This record gives sequence, C-alpha cells and structure tokens, in this order.
Amino acid sequence: DSGVGAVDPKPLREFYVSTVGSNSNPGTLAMPFATLSYAVGRLVAGDKLWVRGGTYFESLNIRATSSDPARPIVIENYSNESVVIDSGFQNFRQPRRNEWVLVNEATGEWESAASTFTKNGYMFGYVTNLVGYENERLTLVPYKTLEDFRSTVETYVNNSTPYYIGPGFFVDGGKIRIRLKKNDHVRNAERFLGYSYFPTDLPNPNDSSFIFSSSDSTLSINGSNITIRGMTINQATRSVIVGSNVSGIKLDRVTVWMGYHGIAAEGTGVRNLKIINSRMFGDNPYYVYWFDMKEGRIVADDLRNSSVQLSGGIQDVEIAFCHFRGTGQDHVASVGTAFNRLTIHNNLFDSPGDDHLELEGSVGTTHIFENHFRNGFLVVAPGQDSPSFAGPIYFYRNVVSLLRNPPVSGKVGSISWNGGKRFGHEYGFKHGSSASYNSKNIHIYHNTMVMLGSAGQGFNLTPRDPTGTFVGNNLLVMVNGVVMGTYRTGSGQTFDGNLYWRVNPISGQPLVSGHSTIASLNQATGLESGGLGSVSGSGTNPLFSGFEFNFVNSSQLSTSLLSYLELDRLPQFKWIDPAFDRPSRSDFIVSLGAPGCGRAISLAPSLPDTRNPGDIGAFPCGANPSDLGGFPFDQ
Repeated sequence: DSGVGAVDPKPLREFYVSTVGSNSNPGTLAMPFATLSYAVGRLVAGDKLWVRGGTYFESLNIRATSSDPARPIVIENYSNESVVIDSGFQNFRQPRRNEWVLVNEATGEWESAASTFTKNGYMFGYVTNLVGYENERLTLVPYKTLEDFRSTVETYVNNSTPYYIGPGFFVDGGKIRIRLKKNDHVRNAERFLGYSYFPTDLPNPNDSSFIFSSSDSTLSINGSNITIRGMTINQATRSVIVGSNVSGIKLDRVTVWMGYHGIAAEGTGVRNLKIINSRMFGDNPYYVYWFDMKEGRIVADDLRNSSVQLSGGIQDVEIAFCHFRGTGQDHVASVGTAFNRLTIHNNLFDSPGDDHLELEGSVGTTHIFENHFRNGFLVVAPGQDSPSFAGPIYFYRNVVSLLRNPPVSGKVGSISWNGGKRFGHEYGFKHGSSASYNSKNIHIYHNTMVMLGSAGQGFNLTPRDPTGTFVGNNLLVMVNGVVMGTYRTGSGQTFDGNLYWRVNPISGQPLVSGHSTIASLNQATGLESGGLGSVSGSGTNPLFSGFEFNFVNSSQLSTSLLSYLELDRLPQFKWIDPAFDRPSRSDFIVSLGAPGCGRAISLAPSLPDTRNPGDIGAFPCGANPSDLGGFPFDQ
C-alpha cells in the first residue's frame, strides 16, 4: 500500500506557521508562528503543522519524533498554498537589481557586487523562470577551477588543458563569478531542443534570476513517523537528508530540486521510507556531456549526482507515482550496504545523465513495475561492486523508451567517450562480466522496451549468473544493431516467449547473437522455443497501435547537437527526430490481433504480476490508454 490518497488520523493538536507570523504568537490560524524551525520544535506525536504559502528561507532540521506509527507528526501546506523551503542566499532572486558587475566584456565574465558568499564544500546554482524550457530551471556548471571557468578553449583537447563547457560559476574570495557565454555546444543544444536558454550569446546576468545555495541540506529529518506534504524543497548539497535510525518517513506531494543529491538516505538503520506523488527534478543541460562529469578533465564533477541516494542498510523503501526528470547522473542509486525490500512503481523516469537505476551493494528483494523509463543511458545497473548481491529483483510491466541520442562526449575525433561503443546507448541492463559484478536472481518479464542502438550489446537481459532466472514475454525493439548480443545460460533458467524486432535491418547483420531469426537461435541453444522473430534480420513487427518511428537523415543533423558524432562513420545509422524522442507510455500499446497477442508463456507461480499475462509486452493487446491508470505524470 503506497498510501496514495490515504487520510491522516485526526491530529492531536493543530498549529500554523506563516512568513508574516511571529514566533511569540500561539501558532493559531489567526496568530501563526513565523519560522518552520521554531514551529516544528513545538510538535509531538499526533500533531499537525499547517504551513501557509510563501518562501521560508531556512535550513529546516526536524528532530521532533513520534514513537507511534499510527500517530505521525504531519507537516503540510495549508489549503494547497504554494510553500517553498529555501536554504540558499537571498541575493539574485530578482532581475535588474544590478547585483552583478562586469569583469570582462569579451568573455562575458561578471562577479557579484557583494563579497559575502562562502562555498561550504559545494555550491549549486540554477537560472530560474525560464518560460517554456522543459526543465524549468537551468543548472549552472559549478566550475572547480578558475582556469576552466575563464578558458577560451571551448572543446576538450586533453586532460591537462582547461576548457569552458558552458554557462557556470566559480566562487572566489567571497564573490560568485558568473559566465553565461554561449559556445557551440550550447548553440547546438538550443537547436536540438528548439529552445533558446538566453536571448544573446553574451547574456547580462542582471537580466535573469538565480538561486544559489551552499548549505549542506534544506530539509533534514532526524525524527521518526514524520509526514511532509505539499512543499517545494530547493537545492542544497543534499536537498533532503534522512538521518540515521529513523523510521516511518513519508514525503508526499513534494518537489525536490537537486544539488549533489535530491534525497539522501545515507545514514544507518533507516526503515520504512515512502516517496510518493512527488517530483524529483534536476537539470542535465544538453551541453554538459557524460564525459565532462566522469572522464577526461572532469570539469563538471560536482554534477555527478543522484536524485535519490540509498545506503546504510536501509529497509522498506517505496517510490511510487513520482516524476523524475534530469539529473547529472542517476535517478535512484545505492552504494555500499544498500537496501532490502525496495519497491519502485508507477513512476516516470526521464532523461538522466547516466543510469535510471544503479542498484549496487547488498541488494535484497526489489520490485520494479509499471514505470516508464525514458531516455536514460541504460535502465538498471544491478550488481555493480556487489559481492553480497542477493535479490530477487522483479522487473515487470515497465515501458522502456531509450530513443534520444544522449550527450556522451564532445571530444573531437571520437563519436563517444570510448571511441564508438556508445553512439546511442550502451545496453538496456548493465550486468557486467568482471569480478566486481555479481548480478543474479533477476527476473525480467512482460516489459515493452524500445531502444535506439547499442553497438552490439543489445538489451543484455540475462544476469551474470542466470541460474534459476526467468526472462520472458518481453517485447524488444531495437532501431539499430542486434536486439540481444549475448545469452548467458544456467541451470533452471527460463528465457522464452520474447518478441524481437529490428527497425533498421542491415543486410548480413544478425538479429540476435549471431542468428538472423529466433528459430535459428532456438535450434542452436534451445532458448526461445516460444519466441517470435521470423523475418531474417528484422524479426517480427509488434504492430504498435499509436507509435511510429520518425527518422531524420544525417544532412538534417549536420548543424544539430549530433554534429560531433562524425556521421560519416555511421552511414546506415537511423536517428530519431528530436521532436519524437519522448513518446508517452501509452503509445506502446499494440493492436488487437498483433503477433504477440495470446502468445505469452506461463509465469512461474512465484513471480508477481499485475495484469492478464496472456499477451507479450507490458500491456494487454488493444488496451485503452485510460485503462492504464495510476500514472499521473506521463502526459
């Protein structure tokens, strides 16, 4: 039970807080408190704090606690009023206040008029109020060196040569230095997105509004049985911290803007964390490449972050009905002694800078179902650096649409960070083959997956140790390249009932693992006795009822973001028109009478499911989009 729509118990007492109140007031509706920090210090089990609309400029640390899960402390916005908690500097919020002073007109460098800004380990900044921009706020690159920030070199040369990758800032002597100058990467990103971040190539920062924060956290929760509802939490190093040895934490209808992490549950002994009906937002600007965050000179290392970070042996986590958008690296990541009983369902995961889910450490029982994963580098990386990986992981009824060619590298002379492996995506699932990987006990079934390309890896659905695993009834579509590159085999394994289609067949290239048809694969390996993929090199068209592939040719891309990819090296590669790389989940319903209808194989009794299992793919054939239900962020 995700608690979506659940009614809180009748509060023991009710208090109110307002930005125009006073902490000497009794905390009533007519005479509210003034600050959240003071108000939450008055709360005990069963109390409710109503928060009036406005921006509360404070770092809130909740130490109040309830020992009774049936009587939580509830902190909620009053009557749907807009509430923002902001730990940042109050400067730069309004344009045209002359808070920036020009330093170098030629390079577009400005500095803050005030010199009172301290970088407390990290500082993060957004440009706000970008009307019409898909991510609402634009992340500024937090440059680590003044040499990179001021460089006139705008393309990667080598690891020792400073270079400028786009709009960002540097903290120096108490001043924030800012540079919004556009370079070719920025202009190409604007053409690709059909949106202009700034009206000129050398913007005046006094014309824009910004949010800067150097706080360790905006909201820190160190008490148990706490519900936070209906608020926006602005960025800090870790915007929300869930402290050690707490339980019964519910974040409901919150919007969290990222610094280094959005929500960090990194303390030991955390139990029963729910993140529901919420938005985890960052921005991965399309001119900041994966390479800039993880390889080479690593100019944007501070953007290598996660929307939700789990560690410390956390137990019983539910993430449901949320929208994840952008981020420097991963949407949900676990590290070290990670988690057990993780449930992720009915979310939209959109456009991370790397993985949607990176699950490593002591991975225990995990359910991932009815999500839409859109335009990540890969969907799940399980078992990385995980000698104690246990599982099981159940991945079912999800839609995967990896159709956007991601910004991997701006390195001249290379189509990607390692010379060609990633020219769209690496693979669907990262199971790995080295000694540091131990993926096993992973079951992938009844999913619909569509991917631009993987340079020979395919969806890579079998874990490193496939013993006893079930992979079946998946609808697998690859635009370019093989659909599955490798089939690992093990005792007690089921790999059957999948439908394969390659949209861009190239004469002589295999459909899967050296085979041009699924029948040929079956004859050679015994796998896929019920699989579909009959046309040599192409497989079987699943007959989507609402989705068509829209391609552009390389000449149309010559002035776009993809120009660095040296398209002459990929003459047969089909590129998705950027206007069509963000389909909706319901677009992938298949027509009645399609090849996969009624062709699903039986699931093992131990495998959970949510729908009629008779058809291949995530949805019953001919389903009505309105029947999908529970997916508020897809449209």
